[in-house]
Amino acid sequence: MKVRHLGGLILFLTAMLFWLCSCVKVGPDYARPDINVKVPSNYINAPQKGSGTTPEQLQWWELFPCPGLKQIINQVRARNWDIRQAAQRVVEAQARLRYTHANRFPWVTLEANAQRQERPVIGIMPGKSFSTTTDTFLLSAAASYELDLWGRLARADEAAAAELLRAEENLRTVQLSVEAEAVTQYLKLGILKRRLYIAQKRAENYRKTLKAIESRYEIGLTPLLEVKKAKSALSQAEAAIPLVRAEIARTAQFLSLLVGKYP
Repeated sequence: MKVRHLGGLILFLTAMLFWLCSCVKVGPDYARPDINVKVPSNYINAPQKGSGTTPEQLQWWELFPCPGLKQIINQVRARNWDIRQAAQRVVEAQARLRYTHANRFPWVTLEANAQRQERPVIGIMPGKSFSTTTDTFLLSAAASYELDLWGRLARADEAAAAELLRAEENLRTVQLSVEAEAVTQYLKLGILKRRLYIAQKRAENYRKTLKAIESRYEIGLTPLLEVKKAKSALSQAEAAIPLVRAEIARTAQFLSLLVGKYP
């Protein structure tokens, strides 16, 4: 009787030892670094407390009176390759977290197999042959569980959770950066088109001025020097037009890449 009680006590103490070991984690716990930086209590144009609106949820591009900006932002969010790559990293981190978290629980494996075998039977009746069919079904199950004696699985779970947070923050950063760049290039493209219109109008006015000066020169009211000055001004105005057009092409190409289109 004493031996039986002693065996039960040993079994209980062994189970408690394994349970206590499973609570032990290798290495120190994470501690937030103490950064001596004075942060202001509020910022200019900051959202009100308790509004529940995060910076990425603010429709900041609507502050610009451009109806096409919303369409550009939608295209960037749906097609931009950098954003899609960052989003896939979040999906991978989520899958990795589910996998590492599942390792802390028992694994159960089920395997099923079915087989049909046909065997000929010869010699029962002369000139005739028969066959027999045998169906075999097999179902097996196996279970396994890893005791986290030194906290390896727990640390892996924490690392996977931290990696998921990093991937999510990286996605927000990439999305905000690409959206800001797309808005900048879109507004720049509009400004360049306006500059092209002004340059073309300026060249047109210089042509009219040159024509008027040449008419006055033909009747002797204007010296030749004024004609040469007018031609020089017209040449400078016309030379600026190709430069603006080239800048428009480069900006449009960059914007196409940001929205996930081929240039």
